[in-house]
Amino acid sequence: MGYRIAPDCDGGWGEQRVRSCPVANSNRLAPLLQAYQRQQAGLCSLSDLFEAPSCAVLDLFAELSAQNQLAQARMRQRAAEEAAPHGSNRR
Repeated sequence: MGYRIAPDCDGGWGEQRVRSCPVANSNRLAPLLQAYQRQQAGLCSLSDLFEAPSCAVLDLFAELSAQNQLAQARMRQRAAEEAAPHGSNRR
């Protein structure tokens, strides 16, 4: 069975297959997601959060950053398409 990874995920993530319910491990990920959000908000640095971050933590932060940037780009694209006069984006 496939689960949608995020409401506004990239098309490649839409076909992602997981072997169990994604909510099952949410308690394990919650502290990492909170740490990422705090770091992105400028409240602390990565070294403040983790004395010696593992490769998995670094990969997670990089992936979250990339996916957030892609989501923001999709939002800007949709806003531009909605703001454009009808027919102006047709070629």
